[in-house]
Amino acid sequence: MIQQMYPTVKNGYFKNIYFHGTDGADYCFIFVTLTNGTDVEINQYRKLSNDKWIQVNMKPEEECLTEKRMLIPGSLLEGEINS
Repeated sequence: MIQQMYPTVKNGYFKNIYFHGTDGADYCFIFVTLTNGTDVEINQYRKLSNDKWIQVNMKPEEECLTEKRMLIPGSLLEGEINS
């Protein structure tokens, strides 16, 4: 899914994470940091070449991970999928 990560942009309590996907599109995930230090995702955007940013709702935990995929034993993801 991620071909290249770009630098994270922080602005106060907001954090923008940019990356270039293996599908050729650019992505931006926007998080807000709560006062307890927890980051909460608030938006996801996708952009192809010189197009405008379009809001998307990707769920990698559902779209990219399957029970058939090999996971590292003892990892957090293994526990989530096998529970």
